[in-house]
Amino acid sequence: MLKCKRIAALALIALLLLPLFPASALAAADRAPGEARMPKIAYSFADGTGISGTPGNMIFQARVMFAFRTEPAEIARAFQEDQPLLCLWTYVGDSFFYRETALAELPLITKGGSSYVQVAYLLEEAEGVFAELLFGDGSPITDEAWNFGDWRPLRFDDVPHSAWYYSSVNYAANILGLLSGTGNRRFAPDESISYAEALALAVRMYERSISPHATYSVTPGSGADWYRPYLDFARTIGLPWDYPDYHAAITRAELAQLFYAALHHLPDVYHKEINKVADGSIPDVPMRHKYAEAIYTLYRAGILSGSGEGRSFLPDTTIRRSEAAALLSRSFGEGRQEFSLGNFN
Repeated sequence: MLKCKRIAALALIALLLLPLFPASALAAADRAPGEARMPKIAYSFADGTGISGTPGNMIFQARVMFAFRTEPAEIARAFQEDQPLLCLWTYVGDSFFYRETALAELPLITKGGSSYVQVAYLLEEAEGVFAELLFGDGSPITDEAWNFGDWRPLRFDDVPHSAWYYSSVNYAANILGLLSGTGNRRFAPDESISYAEALALAVRMYERSISPHATYSVTPGSGADWYRPYLDFARTIGLPWDYPDYHAAITRAELAQLFYAALHHLPDVYHKEINKVADGSIPDVPMRHKYAEAIYTLYRAGILSGSGEGRSFLPDTTIRRSEAAALLSRSFGEGRQEFSLGNFN
């Protein structure tokens, strides 16, 4: 899958093991998407935030300072309301790593009337580090960020941190580089995916599978036929491409077939079976279905998981952009679903 170099994370006071894309139990604030809110106290990256050491033995230390002479009790109350997160990206070449932790989980250090928290990461090497402070719902606490390099993660105002698809969108956009949103910091998670968009994604999936760290060679054209370069490339490598209306919404079954075809040249890597799914066990996908092979393969690989207790696939319905982001992430190994379906007695 995505080959990443190891990054060890530790606190300067106590060891912190920070999971990759941890599930968040934080509730979104009651406000409109993109609407700014004010933190309860002032947060800032203090002197001492930065990178030290030599390649192979580097340390990134982040120190977050609070307003001068803010009492610890006041900081604790602010933590409860703001639910602040320290989010840190490190990137080496085209390999990205993401960590986040709640500031409330870090030891509060008070010296000379000032209070701060700090965390350090050991890096084997790093070309860039980007750190930012977010509220628990994923919105920025401050415009300030610590940036070593010229890369910044994509942020979408309509993808709250509490959404079930937050990690998938984050992974597909910032780790895989497969998604870029619809403009104006919007991802439009509830809108349907068109045939043209699905075709472009499938081509990018294929290119990434061939050369994970290469820049995508196929780029969009201009105007209403922006997808034409992707169509031409898909035709040359044998992907499905012939659709009556490229601007119409693609069905789940056709998207499954397209994503399956994009990676099935390496089935042992991308379509390795992790689930037992009996033939004919998907309620609305009989084995005679036109795309049964693709759908059952993706179920068995944990890329598709179905809907409801019976795990129906709903093959003729359209698919939302948020759902497509989940399929993209799972296709490259992030968040695959484990289950069994059918009678194996």
